[in-house]
Amino acid sequence: MSRFPLSTLDVVSWVMDRPDRPLDFTLIVHASRFPDAEALREGARSALHRYPVTASTIDGAAWVRSPHVSPPEFAVRSASSDDAARETLQHFVDDVLDLRGQIPVRQLFITHSGGRASILATRFHHAAADGRSAAMWIGHQLDVAQGHAAPDAENGVVGRVALRSGRRRRRAGRDRVADPLWRRPASPTRGRSWHTIQFDCDGLRRRVRDIGAFTYNDALAAIALESCIDWNRRHAVDAAAMGLWMPVDVRRLSRSGFGNGTSRIRIRTPFAVDEPFHIKCRRMHGAISSAIRSGEWAVPESAAAMRLPSWLMKPVLRRYLDRPWADVGSMAFSHLEHADDWSDDVAVDGIECVGPLHRRHACAIYGVTRGGRTSLTFTYDPALLTPADVEDFAGMYEKRIPTAAQELTCAA
Repeated sequence: MSRFPLSTLDVVSWVMDRPDRPLDFTLIVHASRFPDAEALREGARSALHRYPVTASTIDGAAWVRSPHVSPPEFAVRSASSDDAARETLQHFVDDVLDLRGQIPVRQLFITHSGGRASILATRFHHAAADGRSAAMWIGHQLDVAQGHAAPDAENGVVGRVALRSGRRRRRAGRDRVADPLWRRPASPTRGRSWHTIQFDCDGLRRRVRDIGAFTYNDALAAIALESCIDWNRRHAVDAAAMGLWMPVDVRRLSRSGFGNGTSRIRIRTPFAVDEPFHIKCRRMHGAISSAIRSGEWAVPESAAAMRLPSWLMKPVLRRYLDRPWADVGSMAFSHLEHADDWSDDVAVDGIECVGPLHRRHACAIYGVTRGGRTSLTFTYDPALLTPADVEDFAGMYEKRIPTAAQELTCAA
């Protein structure tokens, strides 16, 4: 049995995991040519060897890796309809995941009767991996399952993700906490439901490249803020200071290192609602760049609380991270643009990401772009928003996409 300490980002994710707001996420891959279940199990076993933290549990402030770990929980179910598959997925997402006695990854494989596309759902706890690392884990599993790579039979070396260093500097104009997204009057629950939209993105991405002053991610984030503003105005509540809580990759070498390499920045609406869309995107790009230059994302190498005994560290850190004046935006927005690392052999039809919800958020958007399609999953607390609410909100976003492409064509 081996032990290795949690990183600062591991600790934060572990501390902020609560019964009413679990800090895990589920990647749901829909495909028509998955390997069979036994091959997927073999690939999962190899991924546990390659990335030992995913075969470990937490004891105190350390990961504990047993030398004899079975593959992650790999449930196989059949579904007679899309509704039945959705119900099975909902139970999978809702189930308790306790890192003190369970490893931080589990899987569910759903086969549709009638030969339709199958579903592979993989649930990761954020204390062990961010979205980039989750894609690496599943990518290795699929490579082994398809025979493109030999399985790892020995445990790999546990290493920390090398993070960029930086110093936080206070930014002007940040005294007010962002206005919350309108929600129904109820207390938050641990429940997470989701609604996903998919759209062809080649046209919008091409128009972004033609202008060259901002990124596709900037454009999607700008549309998210426009939608937040319109949503609050529709419900006659304050929308003067809407903001996004956005993950950023802080690895020294981009797209490298397994574990937690993601920090957060906060973006308050940087544009006027009546400005042209290409100006909104430029201002969004500038706001993100400013937040990165300010070092808001910087992760301390060692905080005083990290040196406390584990039984005391958790409540101290949680109280600090939960301080009411901390700005966590109106909602979280995350988008992984380059998700093309997996082999096309599995014929991926779509990817959904049911992500975590902060206690102050009623909804969050988690997006993935693969090939020429973008999927945006609206994760929400069903006690705070109804399915009809979220369909309306997602519809507001979706209607802006062709309008945005048209405006960028005129501006190019």
